Amino acid sequence: MKRSIRTAIGLPLALVAGLAAAGEHPACLRLDFEYQHLDSGALRQIAATCRDPAMARLNAHRAYARDLLALYAQYRDRLGDDRTARAIESYRLYTTLAELIARQRHQPAPQLAAELNLGYAFAREVVELRLTGQDLRADWLEFQGLRRSAHQQ
Repeated sequence: MKRSIRTAIGLPLALVAGLAAAGEHPACLRLDFEYQHLDSGALRQIAATCRDPAMARLNAHRAYARDLLALYAQYRDRLGDDRTARAIESYRLYTTLAELIARQRHQPAPQLAAELNLGYAFAREVVELRLTGQDLRADWLEFQGLRRSAHQQ
């Protein structure tokens, strides 16, 4: 009798757990998912399905990066500002390098996701400061980031 109750309760729970995992996008489960071909809307939808908050944030950061670069491409000719171009290009290079370096590191996925989230958040804060003309604050933030990384080595 106890066995049939466990089976009756366990089977539906396993089925529900399987359906919940099936609803999660593969990008929520694998850090090395090839997301480059996806647009920001698709990345936001992926983020909404992730149960792991770090992976959800990572996909949201990737969506923000797509939006920022697309917005800049759309208004590049109207801006005509070298300072803006340098800020956007620095952001693009920083996030691209962070993604490439993360793929080469041999650490657990949750730790890499946390590091990538920090990298994206750092790059986002710097570029937003630069785009709003707060170059001194952005320089200070970058200097503090360099000091922190030098002390960690």
